[in-house]
Amino acid sequence: MSYDLYFWRYADEEAHTPGKDRIYVEHMNAIAEGKPPDGVLPLPKDEIEKAIAANLKAAGWSRDGIFFDKGDAAIEMSLMDHCVSFSLRGRWSGDDANFLINILQDFDLSLFDPQTSERFAL
Repeated sequence: MSYDLYFWRYADEEAHTPGKDRIYVEHMNAIAEGKPPDGVLPLPKDEIEKAIAANLKAAGWSRDGIFFDKGDAAIEMSLMDHCVSFSLRGRWSGDDANFLINILQDFDLSLFDPQTSERFAL
């Protein structure tokens, strides 16, 4: 089973309240196509990648390129100019997802869950 998580930020976060809204699906698709909507901020990709790699390594995950592995669980990372996404596979836990969420909160990135079409507050 896999589960996807997407993170991005807006210049005006207050104008983009958490919840289920079709606009977030549209924004996710536009970002993935390399056409971020106005107001979606670029990410400090190098800093984010270093933080993710260091935190996952400290938690026992090994890395091979964009893949992180921990026994029977794996995480695939995609780091774009305006979004970072993860695909969690295998026997991952909710704690694994929360671990990623906590790392990205340090960069003021809110979670968008494409399985439920919901965007969450920081």
